[in-house]
Amino acid sequence: MYTFNQLAGIKPPDTSRMAKTADMKFEVRKADNEKQQAFGWASVSQTADGETLEDLQGDTIAPDELEQSAYRFVEFERKAGERHETVGCGVLIESCVFTKDKTEAMGIPEGTVPVGWWVLLLLQP
Repeated sequence: MYTFNQLAGIKPPDTSRMAKTADMKFEVRKADNEKQQAFGWASVSQTADGETLEDLQGDTIAPDELEQSAYRFVEFERKAGERHETVGCGVLIESCVFTKDKTEAMGIPEGTVPVGWWVLLLLQP
């Protein structure tokens, strides 16, 4: 399994100030090197158990705010980056925000997936 940083050739961040988030790294969950694609969580608001998470900057995001931010990003931006840095190392080609309402409508049992934004990136060298 590779992190987004490893796939994009980005130096790992300094993790010395990450308290609560240090053990909650979100890694690229699937990568296809031949296709230059990587799947993973772009952002997670709540764990599958409903716990609110902090991001690496110490911020939290409400599920509805995450959903609207994801929609705006897909509509207007689509350039991949790492923690608002190193923009341009990829482009968003697939996106789905998993909310409690959506997972319920899809028949996914509660507590199975987090409330978060799942993406597929096309990595650019």
